[in-house]
Amino acid sequence: MPGETHSYFEEDKVGKVYDSTIMRWLLSYIKPYWKIVALNFLLLLLLTGFNLVLPYIYKIGIDRYISPTGKEVLQAEEMPERFNKSTFIRSDNRIFMDLSGIKESTKGGLENRGVISRNNYYLIKKSDGVKQVIKEVNHLETDDFCIVLTTDMKELSFSERLQLRRGALAGIKKLALIYLALIFSIFILSFIQVYQIQLIGQKISYNIRENLIKQYTSLAYNFFQKNPVGRLVTRVSNDVAALSEFFSEVLVYIGSQILTIIGILGVMLFMSPRLFLVVLAILPLVIYLTFVFRIKARTIYRNIRKKLAIINSHISESISGISVIQSFVQEDRKEAEFALINDDYYGTTFKMVKVFGIFRPMISLIRSLGIAALIWFGGKGIISGIISFGTLVAFISYLERLFQPIRELSEQFNIMQSAMAAGERIYKILQNDDRIPNPVVASNPKIRGDIEFENVWFSYDGNEWTLRDISFRIERGEKVGIVGYTGSGKTTIIKLLLRLYDLNRGLIKVGGVDIRDMDKRYLRKHIATVSQEPFLFSGALRKNVNLWRKPEKDALDRALFVSNLNKAMDRKNISLDLTVTEEGGGLSTGEKQLVTFARSLISDSPILILDEATANIDPETEWLIQEALFKMIEGKTSLIIAHRLATLKQIDSLMVIHKGEIVGRGTHKELIKEEGIYRTLYKLQEIA
Repeated sequence: MPGETHSYFEEDKVGKVYDSTIMRWLLSYIKPYWKIVALNFLLLLLLTGFNLVLPYIYKIGIDRYISPTGKEVLQAEEMPERFNKSTFIRSDNRIFMDLSGIKESTKGGLENRGVISRNNYYLIKKSDGVKQVIKEVNHLETDDFCIVLTTDMKELSFSERLQLRRGALAGIKKLALIYLALIFSIFILSFIQVYQIQLIGQKISYNIRENLIKQYTSLAYNFFQKNPVGRLVTRVSNDVAALSEFFSEVLVYIGSQILTIIGILGVMLFMSPRLFLVVLAILPLVIYLTFVFRIKARTIYRNIRKKLAIINSHISESISGISVIQSFVQEDRKEAEFALINDDYYGTTFKMVKVFGIFRPMISLIRSLGIAALIWFGGKGIISGIISFGTLVAFISYLERLFQPIRELSEQFNIMQSAMAAGERIYKILQNDDRIPNPVVASNPKIRGDIEFENVWFSYDGNEWTLRDISFRIERGEKVGIVGYTGSGKTTIIKLLLRLYDLNRGLIKVGGVDIRDMDKRYLRKHIATVSQEPFLFSGALRKNVNLWRKPEKDALDRALFVSNLNKAMDRKNISLDLTVTEEGGGLSTGEKQLVTFARSLISDSPILILDEATANIDPETEWLIQEALFKMIEGKTSLIIAHRLATLKQIDSLMVIHKGEIVGRGTHKELIKEEGIYRTLYKLQEIA
């Protein structure tokens, strides 16, 4: 319906963040690749886990190997039962214990109760190198360990400290190797994941584009009359690109961002509930700002797309009409018009710059405030003994990592929203059933050229009749001209014969069979058409003549000869290998028409239609076209629509159409004698 035609072509339409119908349709494209998607979800879990482990390695390295881990046990009987007393280290009636695996909050509680000392000790395993150095500092000894107070360690030189702490260095080296192994694993797994996800995204985009083109080629001519070409092209380009971005950037990665956020918060809560509350205090502000930015950015992005589309349209129009602009000396006016459009676009893009200019520094400020708060509360916790230095370092690292998935999640919601809108537009095209139906069982007779219209009625809009009770018969090999005023229904007859539209009432027969009972492709293969506006495809001239068919050399030579294209090529000293563009690439309108003449002759179809084929031709090639016209129609059933009535003098019969009705039929000699539309048209052309 007219009111509904453009409803799904609105470029600025805001899609839902999630639409179950569109999502089910999109998932149908993913189904063939479900194994790869499942593998990538497994990779997602591994990558999320590996990334969460990295900051925790900082904590282990600092708390277990860099910081002193020994404590003196002052009240052994007060130690909780979960502590294995067999791990006590005894020296000179004093008891020490390695508390590297114990939470700082637990250690702080024991210190406050006086169960363990507040002093920290290095517990160093004995070895030959240790025995030589340890003599230089106050220490306690057991059979296996040397125990050194942290303050006493300062009396040693740098090299001596390293010598004593060889065991700790070995542990740090091990952690560094684990860290590198994780980084390398993340690199490999990320490469595999990105490669596979991008591959799936491109394959799905390829399939959607293929389906769109198949749908376009199967839809009725009426669909393309109602929908702008530029927007149909946009469905295949921009909208498919939006879906590709959804498959490549959102489908799997949105789960990664959510898991990362949950994982980071979970690890933070496990390490230190106190510091977790500090992070939790700033998190709502970050989320609020992020989603405010998403809404603002979405609105501005939509306006940018609209303004850019206007700029592109204006530039395209100006270039296409440059000859008119220059001929009427309107360069200054067009430049002024473009300046207004360009200023509007600049103002919109500058709004985005301001939004980014506010949002990003605000996020950086909040992140810095969060780190400052962690340092303040974490520092107090370290001093009070309830938080370790490694925990604080790990928290700062996790906080840095927490902001990235929140920001990316916001951007992915934008992508998802755009994809839903693009998907809806594409989905509605693919679900469109505005096509000329083919019969389930086709009756394809041998077509020799006889055509019959029986009481045909047709309306484009369902309100006003374009053809009214049209009836005529054309015998095999007969040449019939169709004349009448503009808008009388001449071209509509041709469109109905080709089944570009279906009639409302009546019957059209070709070869004695209703064309609605024939396969459309079979019918059209037996009808060659030359239209008023010659259209050339970019590429070689040969491609435009053959039109992807593979004719025999004799058939090609005959088409060139009958159409007179060979004479035009000889005159211009060109060959079929000449590269042309849609505009013709140096060929005149008449020469382009000769190309379409040759194209129509390749298949040697029994029915030939010439729809205003002699209009808009240049004098240079007019005689070639006139000569070709009569060679082409020889031996074929021909329907010729022509404004130049002199061309139709030698035609077998003429039909005069007026307001959708046949008001006269006969030869030129017969019709010119009668008072009527044909005689009026002919006299007007003679005067002209």
